[in-house]
Amino acid sequence: MDSFSGFLREICWGFAIATLLTACNDASNKDMPAEPDIPGSAWKAANSFDFSTVQKVNLNVDYSHVRTYGPVFFRVFTENPFSNEDDTDIKWNEDVKPIYEDYTDDNGRFNAVVELPSYARHLYIATDNFYTGMKLLEGDVRNGNASVVAENYQIIPAPETPPANKKTSTNDIYAFEDTWPDKGDYDLNDVVVDAKHEIEFNTEGKIIKETFYLTTYQNYVELTTGLALTLNTKVTPNYVGIMRIEPESTDAVMATFTKEGKVYYLTDNIKREIGTTYILELKYATPLTSSSETASIQPFIYRSEGYLNWEVHIPKEAPTVKMNSNYYGKDDDCSDPTRNLYFVRQGNYPFALCLKGADIDTFKETILKRENESIPIDQFFPGYLDWSISGGETNQDWYLKRY
Repeated sequence: MDSFSGFLREICWGFAIATLLTACNDASNKDMPAEPDIPGSAWKAANSFDFSTVQKVNLNVDYSHVRTYGPVFFRVFTENPFSNEDDTDIKWNEDVKPIYEDYTDDNGRFNAVVELPSYARHLYIATDNFYTGMKLLEGDVRNGNASVVAENYQIIPAPETPPANKKTSTNDIYAFEDTWPDKGDYDLNDVVVDAKHEIEFNTEGKIIKETFYLTTYQNYVELTTGLALTLNTKVTPNYVGIMRIEPESTDAVMATFTKEGKVYYLTDNIKREIGTTYILELKYATPLTSSSETASIQPFIYRSEGYLNWEVHIPKEAPTVKMNSNYYGKDDDCSDPTRNLYFVRQGNYPFALCLKGADIDTFKETILKRENESIPIDQFFPGYLDWSISGGETNQDWYLKRY
Protein backbone atom coordinates (compact mmCIF):
# COMPACT_ATOMS: atom_id res chain seq x y z
CA MET A 1 0.00 0.00 0.00
CA ASP A 2 2.91 2.36 0.81
CA SER A 3 4.31 1.87 -2.72
CA PHE A 4 0.95 2.55 -4.27
CA SER A 5 0.47 5.69 -2.16
CA GLY A 6 3.88 6.96 -3.26
CA PHE A 7 2.96 6.36 -6.90
CA LEU A 8 -0.26 8.36 -6.49
CA ARG A 9 1.64 11.21 -4.84
CA GLU A 10 4.05 11.36 -7.81
CA ILE A 11 1.16 11.50 -10.28
CA CYS A 12 -0.53 14.28 -8.32
CA TRP A 13 2.66 16.35 -8.08
CA GLY A 14 3.29 15.90 -11.83
CA PHE A 15 -0.22 17.05 -12.66
CA ALA A 16 0.10 20.07 -10.39
CA ILE A 17 3.44 21.13 -11.91
CA ALA A 18 2.08 20.74 -15.48
CA THR A 19 -0.97 22.80 -14.57
CA LEU A 20 1.23 25.54 -13.10
CA LEU A 21 3.48 25.67 -16.16
CA THR A 22 0.47 25.88 -18.50
CA ALA A 23 -0.97 28.73 -16.46
CA CYS A 24 2.37 30.60 -16.63
CA ASN A 25 2.56 30.16 -20.37
CA ASP A 26 -1.00 31.44 -20.83
CA ALA A 27 -0.22 34.47 -18.68
CA SER A 28 2.91 35.31 -20.66
CA ASN A 29 1.05 34.87 -23.98
CA LYS A 30 -1.43 37.53 -22.96
CA ASP A 31 1.43 40.08 -22.86
CA MET A 32 2.74 39.15 -26.34
CA PRO A 33 1.66 41.23 -29.35
CA ALA A 34 -0.71 39.66 -31.85
CA GLU A 35 0.85 37.99 -34.88
CA PRO A 36 0.99 40.68 -37.59
CA ASP A 37 -0.55 40.27 -41.01
CA ILE A 38 2.04 39.10 -43.51
CA PRO A 39 1.91 41.20 -46.68
CA GLY A 40 1.84 39.14 -49.84
CA SER A 41 0.82 35.95 -48.00
CA ALA A 42 -1.18 33.26 -49.74
CA TRP A 43 -4.49 34.47 -48.33
CA LYS A 44 -3.90 37.99 -49.69
CA ALA A 45 -1.51 37.74 -52.61
CA ALA A 46 -0.74 40.85 -54.64
CA ASN A 47 -1.82 41.03 -58.25
CA SER A 48 1.25 40.45 -60.43
CA PHE A 49 -0.02 42.98 -63.01
CA ASP A 50 1.35 46.46 -62.33
CA PHE A 51 -1.39 48.30 -64.29
CA SER A 52 1.25 50.11 -66.31
CA THR A 53 0.23 51.81 -69.56
CA VAL A 54 3.84 52.49 -70.55
CA GLN A 55 6.31 50.51 -72.65
CA LYS A 56 10.02 51.16 -73.12
CA VAL A 57 11.02 51.01 -76.79
CA ASN A 58 14.49 51.13 -78.30
CA LEU A 59 13.65 53.52 -81.14
CA ASN A 60 15.91 53.86 -84.17
CA VAL A 61 15.17 56.63 -86.70
CA ASP A 62 17.65 57.04 -89.55
CA TYR A 63 17.61 59.92 -92.04
CA SER A 64 21.32 59.61 -92.78
CA HIS A 65 20.67 58.70 -96.44
CA VAL A 66 19.35 62.23 -96.91
CA ARG A 67 21.25 65.50 -96.86
CA THR A 68 19.69 66.90 -93.70
CA TYR A 69 21.80 70.02 -93.07
CA GLY A 70 21.73 69.35 -89.35
CA PRO A 71 19.37 67.64 -86.86
CA VAL A 72 15.98 66.48 -88.10
CA PHE A 73 12.93 67.10 -85.92
CA PHE A 74 10.58 64.11 -86.13
CA ARG A 75 7.25 63.08 -84.66
CA VAL A 76 5.90 59.63 -83.79
CA PHE A 77 2.20 58.79 -84.29
CA THR A 78 -0.07 55.77 -84.00
CA GLU A 79 -2.21 57.01 -86.91
CA ASN A 80 -1.27 58.41 -90.30
CA PRO A 81 -0.72 62.14 -89.62
CA PHE A 82 -1.05 63.20 -93.25
CA SER A 83 -4.39 63.99 -94.81
CA ASN A 84 -3.06 62.73 -98.15
CA GLU A 85 0.10 61.16 -99.49
CA ASP A 86 0.61 63.31 -102.58
CA ASP A 87 4.27 64.31 -102.45
CA THR A 88 3.44 67.65 -104.04
CA ASP A 89 0.71 68.63 -101.57
CA ILE A 90 1.21 66.97 -98.20
CA LYS A 91 -0.94 68.34 -95.38
CA TRP A 92 -1.04 67.51 -91.70
CA ASN A 93 -4.19 66.10 -90.16
CA GLU A 94 -4.43 68.33 -87.08
CA ASP A 95 -6.72 65.83 -85.33
CA VAL A 96 -3.91 63.26 -85.16
CA LYS A 97 -1.61 64.00 -82.23
CA PRO A 98 1.96 62.74 -81.81
CA ILE A 99 2.86 60.43 -78.95
CA TYR A 100 6.54 61.39 -79.06
CA GLU A 101 8.72 64.12 -80.62
CA ASP A 102 12.49 64.56 -80.75
CA TYR A 103 15.54 65.53 -82.77
CA THR A 104 18.09 63.32 -84.48
CA ASP A 105 21.80 64.09 -84.20
CA ASP A 106 23.57 66.28 -86.74
CA ASN A 107 23.87 63.33 -89.12
CA GLY A 108 20.15 62.52 -89.10
CA ARG A 109 20.37 59.53 -86.73
CA PHE A 110 18.42 58.87 -83.55
CA ASN A 111 18.73 55.83 -81.29
CA ALA A 112 17.47 55.81 -77.73
CA VAL A 113 15.15 54.00 -75.34
CA VAL A 114 11.95 56.04 -75.13
CA GLU A 115 8.68 55.65 -73.24
CA LEU A 116 5.59 55.19 -75.41
CA PRO A 117 2.00 54.24 -74.56
CA SER A 118 1.56 50.46 -74.39
CA TYR A 119 -1.00 50.55 -77.20
CA ALA A 120 1.58 51.90 -79.68
CA ARG A 121 2.33 48.91 -81.94
CA HIS A 122 2.41 50.28 -85.48
CA LEU A 123 4.25 53.59 -85.70
CA TYR A 124 4.08 56.39 -88.24
CA ILE A 125 7.12 58.67 -88.15
CA ALA A 126 7.07 61.96 -90.02
CA THR A 127 8.80 65.31 -90.15
CA ASP A 128 7.89 68.77 -91.33
CA ASN A 129 11.60 69.44 -91.68
CA PHE A 130 11.68 70.49 -95.33
CA TYR A 131 15.27 69.28 -95.66
CA THR A 132 13.82 65.78 -95.99
CA GLY A 133 10.76 66.49 -98.11
CA MET A 134 8.23 65.51 -95.40
CA LYS A 135 8.23 61.82 -96.16
CA LEU A 136 6.30 59.33 -94.03
CA LEU A 137 8.02 56.33 -92.45
CA GLU A 138 6.30 53.31 -90.90
CA GLY A 139 7.50 50.58 -88.55
CA ASP A 140 6.28 48.11 -85.94
CA VAL A 141 7.25 47.68 -82.30
CA ARG A 142 8.58 44.15 -81.88
CA ASN A 143 10.15 42.83 -78.69
CA GLY A 144 10.71 46.35 -77.42
CA ASN A 145 12.37 47.59 -80.63
CA ALA A 146 11.25 49.78 -83.54
CA SER A 147 13.37 50.93 -86.46
CA VAL A 148 12.73 53.07 -89.56
CA VAL A 149 15.17 54.14 -92.26
CA ALA A 150 14.52 56.91 -94.77
CA GLU A 151 15.46 56.03 -98.34
CA ASN A 152 15.07 57.64 -101.81
CA TYR A 153 14.28 61.07 -100.43
CA GLN A 154 14.45 64.05 -102.71
CA ILE A 155 17.38 66.34 -101.95
CA ILE A 156 16.26 69.77 -100.79
CA PRO A 157 18.61 72.80 -100.80
CA ALA A 158 19.65 74.22 -97.44
CA PRO A 159 17.09 76.74 -96.10
CA GLU A 160 17.77 80.46 -96.25
CA THR A 161 16.08 81.10 -92.89
CA PRO A 162 17.46 79.21 -89.86
CA PRO A 163 14.95 77.23 -87.79
CA ALA A 164 13.57 78.64 -84.52
CA ASN A 165 13.46 77.04 -81.08
CA LYS A 166 10.88 74.27 -80.91
CA LYS A 167 8.75 72.95 -78.04
CA THR A 168 7.36 69.44 -77.69
CA SER A 169 5.07 67.99 -75.04
CA THR A 170 3.57 64.74 -73.77
CA ASN A 171 0.53 64.34 -71.53
CA ASP A 172 -0.33 61.80 -68.82
CA ILE A 173 -3.24 61.48 -66.39
CA TYR A 174 -2.76 60.31 -62.78
CA ALA A 175 -5.84 59.06 -60.91
CA PHE A 176 -5.90 58.17 -57.20
CA GLU A 177 -8.21 56.54 -54.66
CA ASP A 178 -7.93 58.40 -51.35
CA THR A 179 -9.10 55.65 -48.97
CA TRP A 180 -5.99 53.42 -49.22
CA PRO A 181 -5.38 50.90 -47.71
CA ASP A 182 -9.14 50.36 -47.83
CA LYS A 183 -10.27 49.10 -51.24
CA GLY A 184 -12.37 52.15 -52.13
CA ASP A 185 -15.05 52.32 -54.81
CA TYR A 186 -12.63 52.36 -57.78
CA ASP A 187 -14.16 55.37 -59.43
CA LEU A 188 -10.56 56.70 -59.50
CA ASN A 189 -11.70 60.31 -59.24
CA ASP A 190 -10.77 61.24 -55.67
CA VAL A 191 -7.70 63.01 -57.04
CA VAL A 192 -7.02 63.39 -60.76
CA VAL A 193 -3.88 65.14 -62.02
CA ASP A 194 -3.37 66.27 -65.60
CA ALA A 195 0.44 66.13 -66.01
CA LYS A 196 2.06 67.75 -69.03
CA HIS A 197 5.81 67.57 -69.75
CA GLU A 198 7.11 70.23 -72.13
CA ILE A 199 10.63 70.24 -73.60
CA GLU A 200 12.20 73.23 -75.34
CA PHE A 201 14.93 72.64 -77.95
CA ASN A 202 17.29 75.30 -79.29
CA THR A 203 17.99 75.72 -83.01
CA GLU A 204 20.66 73.01 -82.81
CA GLY A 205 18.21 70.44 -81.50
CA LYS A 206 19.60 70.54 -77.94
CA ILE A 207 17.41 70.79 -74.83
CA ILE A 208 17.60 74.05 -72.90
CA LYS A 209 14.48 73.89 -70.72
CA GLU A 210 11.89 71.47 -69.32
CA THR A 211 8.55 72.42 -67.81
CA PHE A 212 6.08 70.22 -65.94
CA TYR A 213 2.47 71.39 -65.62
CA LEU A 214 0.23 69.66 -63.04
CA THR A 215 -3.46 70.61 -62.95
CA THR A 216 -5.70 69.22 -60.21
CA TYR A 217 -9.22 67.79 -60.52
CA GLN A 218 -11.50 65.66 -58.35
CA ASN A 219 -15.09 64.61 -57.99
CA TYR A 220 -16.92 64.82 -54.65
CA VAL A 221 -14.70 63.82 -51.69
CA GLU A 222 -14.87 64.18 -47.93
CA LEU A 223 -11.21 63.60 -47.07
CA THR A 224 -8.55 66.31 -47.25
CA THR A 225 -5.56 65.25 -49.32
CA GLY A 226 -2.40 66.98 -50.53
CA LEU A 227 -0.43 66.75 -53.77
CA ALA A 228 3.33 66.24 -53.99
CA LEU A 229 5.89 65.01 -56.49
CA THR A 230 9.34 63.50 -56.55
CA LEU A 231 11.67 65.10 -59.11
CA ASN A 232 14.21 62.76 -60.70
CA THR A 233 17.04 64.38 -62.67
CA LYS A 234 19.93 62.82 -64.58
CA VAL A 235 21.61 66.18 -65.19
CA THR A 236 21.49 68.87 -62.53
CA PRO A 237 19.69 71.99 -63.84
CA ASN A 238 21.12 75.38 -63.03
CA TYR A 239 17.63 76.66 -62.22
CA VAL A 240 14.53 75.07 -60.68
CA GLY A 241 11.46 77.23 -60.09
CA ILE A 242 7.83 76.63 -59.13
CA MET A 243 4.94 78.85 -60.19
CA ARG A 244 1.18 78.40 -60.12
CA ILE A 245 -1.82 79.50 -62.16
CA GLU A 246 -5.06 79.98 -60.26
CA PRO A 247 -8.36 78.64 -61.68
CA GLU A 248 -9.92 80.95 -64.26
CA SER A 249 -6.61 82.81 -64.61
CA THR A 250 -3.81 82.75 -67.17
CA ASP A 251 -1.20 84.54 -65.07
CA ALA A 252 1.56 82.53 -63.41
CA VAL A 253 2.51 83.69 -59.90
CA MET A 254 5.08 82.50 -57.38
CA ALA A 255 4.00 79.33 -55.59
CA THR A 256 4.33 78.47 -51.91
CA PHE A 257 5.67 74.95 -51.43
CA THR A 258 7.81 72.79 -49.16
CA LYS A 259 10.87 70.94 -50.44
CA GLU A 260 12.52 67.98 -48.75
CA GLY A 261 15.32 66.51 -50.82
CA LYS A 262 13.86 65.54 -54.20
CA VAL A 263 10.27 65.83 -52.94
CA TYR A 264 8.16 68.94 -53.57
CA TYR A 265 4.97 69.31 -51.50
CA LEU A 266 2.76 71.52 -53.68
CA THR A 267 -0.37 71.73 -51.53
CA ASP A 268 -1.73 70.01 -48.43
CA ASN A 269 -5.35 70.52 -49.50
CA ILE A 270 -6.32 69.80 -53.09
CA LYS A 271 -10.01 70.51 -52.36
CA ARG A 272 -9.10 74.11 -51.62
CA GLU A 273 -7.18 74.49 -54.90
CA ILE A 274 -9.11 72.47 -57.49
CA GLY A 275 -8.26 73.63 -60.98
CA THR A 276 -4.92 75.13 -59.95
CA THR A 277 -1.98 74.44 -62.26
CA TYR A 278 1.43 73.99 -60.63
CA ILE A 279 4.40 74.72 -62.90
CA LEU A 280 7.82 73.18 -62.28
CA GLU A 281 10.47 74.72 -64.55
CA LEU A 282 14.01 73.44 -65.10
CA LYS A 283 16.69 75.31 -67.07
CA TYR A 284 20.10 74.05 -68.19
CA ALA A 285 23.19 76.22 -68.59
CA THR A 286 24.70 73.53 -70.79
CA PRO A 287 22.02 72.18 -73.15
CA LEU A 288 21.17 68.48 -72.92
CA THR A 289 22.31 66.57 -75.99
CA SER A 290 19.69 63.82 -75.76
CA SER A 291 16.14 63.32 -74.53
CA SER A 292 17.47 60.39 -72.51
CA GLU A 293 18.97 63.01 -70.17
CA THR A 294 15.67 64.71 -69.37
CA ALA A 295 14.02 64.72 -65.95
CA SER A 296 10.93 62.85 -64.78
CA ILE A 297 8.38 63.33 -62.01
CA GLN A 298 6.44 60.98 -59.76
CA PRO A 299 3.23 62.68 -58.55
CA PHE A 300 1.57 61.23 -55.44
CA ILE A 301 -1.02 62.20 -52.85
CA TYR A 302 -0.36 62.49 -49.13
CA ARG A 303 -1.61 63.51 -45.70
CA SER A 304 0.73 64.71 -43.00
CA GLU A 305 0.66 62.68 -39.77
CA GLY A 306 3.18 64.49 -37.61
CA TYR A 307 6.66 63.40 -38.63
CA LEU A 308 5.30 60.77 -41.00
CA ASN A 309 3.00 60.72 -44.02
CA TRP A 310 0.12 58.70 -45.34
CA GLU A 311 0.90 58.41 -49.08
CA VAL A 312 -0.54 56.80 -52.20
CA HIS A 313 1.61 56.22 -55.29
CA ILE A 314 0.96 54.31 -58.50
CA PRO A 315 1.39 50.51 -58.15
CA LYS A 316 4.88 49.30 -57.22
CA GLU A 317 6.30 52.83 -56.93
CA ALA A 318 8.32 53.32 -53.75
CA PRO A 319 7.09 55.92 -51.24
CA THR A 320 9.18 58.68 -49.69
CA VAL A 321 11.29 58.20 -46.56
CA LYS A 322 8.48 59.84 -44.54
CA MET A 323 5.96 57.10 -45.33
CA ASN A 324 4.16 55.59 -42.33
CA SER A 325 4.91 51.89 -42.80
CA ASN A 326 2.19 50.82 -40.35
CA TYR A 327 -0.30 50.92 -43.23
CA TYR A 328 1.39 48.16 -45.21
CA GLY A 329 -0.64 44.96 -45.31
CA LYS A 330 -3.68 46.54 -43.68
CA ASP A 331 -7.20 46.13 -45.10
CA ASP A 332 -6.95 45.61 -48.87
CA ASP A 333 -3.25 46.46 -49.25
CA CYS A 334 -0.67 43.80 -50.15
CA SER A 335 2.51 45.88 -49.93
CA ASP A 336 5.68 44.01 -49.00
CA PRO A 337 8.64 46.36 -48.41
CA THR A 338 11.03 43.40 -48.17
CA ARG A 339 10.40 42.84 -51.90
CA ASN A 340 10.17 46.54 -52.80
CA LEU A 341 6.48 45.98 -53.51
CA TYR A 342 4.23 48.90 -52.68
CA PHE A 343 0.61 50.01 -53.17
CA VAL A 344 -0.56 46.73 -54.69
CA ARG A 345 -3.65 44.62 -54.04
CA GLN A 346 -5.62 41.66 -55.25
CA GLY A 347 -8.13 41.86 -58.06
CA ASN A 348 -8.68 44.00 -61.13
CA TYR A 349 -8.61 47.51 -59.69
CA PRO A 350 -5.53 49.41 -58.45
CA PHE A 351 -5.28 52.16 -55.84
CA ALA A 352 -3.89 54.53 -58.50
CA LEU A 353 -3.21 54.71 -62.23
CA CYS A 354 -0.93 56.58 -64.61
CA LEU A 355 -2.48 56.75 -68.09
CA LYS A 356 0.21 57.45 -70.69
CA GLY A 357 -0.77 59.89 -73.42
CA ALA A 358 -4.27 60.49 -72.02
CA ASP A 359 -6.35 63.65 -72.46
CA ILE A 360 -8.16 65.16 -69.47
CA ASP A 361 -11.23 65.97 -71.59
CA THR A 362 -12.08 62.26 -71.72
CA PHE A 363 -12.36 62.19 -67.92
CA LYS A 364 -14.22 65.48 -67.60
CA GLU A 365 -17.06 63.81 -69.46
CA THR A 366 -16.95 60.58 -67.44
CA ILE A 367 -15.52 60.02 -63.94
CA LEU A 368 -15.26 63.73 -63.10
CA LYS A 369 -18.97 64.43 -63.58
CA ARG A 370 -20.67 64.85 -60.20
CA GLU A 371 -23.46 62.38 -61.01
CA ASN A 372 -20.82 59.70 -61.70
CA GLU A 373 -19.33 59.73 -58.23
CA SER A 374 -18.72 56.22 -56.78
CA ILE A 375 -19.31 54.47 -60.11
CA PRO A 376 -16.36 52.14 -60.97
CA ILE A 377 -14.22 53.25 -63.88
CA ASP A 378 -15.08 50.22 -66.03
CA GLN A 379 -18.66 51.44 -66.30
CA PHE A 380 -17.42 54.26 -68.52
CA PHE A 381 -14.54 52.46 -70.23
CA PRO A 382 -15.78 49.00 -71.30
CA GLY A 383 -12.32 47.78 -72.30
CA TYR A 384 -10.90 48.33 -68.82
CA LEU A 385 -11.74 44.94 -67.31
CA ASP A 386 -10.48 42.98 -70.33
CA TRP A 387 -7.23 44.95 -70.10
CA SER A 388 -6.89 44.28 -66.38
CA ILE A 389 -7.85 40.60 -66.51
CA SER A 390 -5.43 39.98 -69.39
CA GLY A 391 -2.57 41.59 -67.49
CA GLY A 392 -2.35 44.41 -70.01
CA GLU A 393 -2.20 42.20 -73.11
CA THR A 394 -5.52 43.30 -74.63
CA ASN A 395 -7.45 46.59 -74.91
CA GLN A 396 -4.31 48.59 -74.19
CA ASP A 397 -5.98 51.76 -75.45
CA TRP A 398 -9.07 51.30 -73.26
CA TYR A 399 -8.81 54.79 -71.77
CA LEU A 400 -9.06 56.34 -75.23
CA LYS A 401 -12.44 54.68 -75.83
CA ARG A 402 -15.18 55.72 -73.44
CA TYR A 403 -18.70 54.29 -73.60
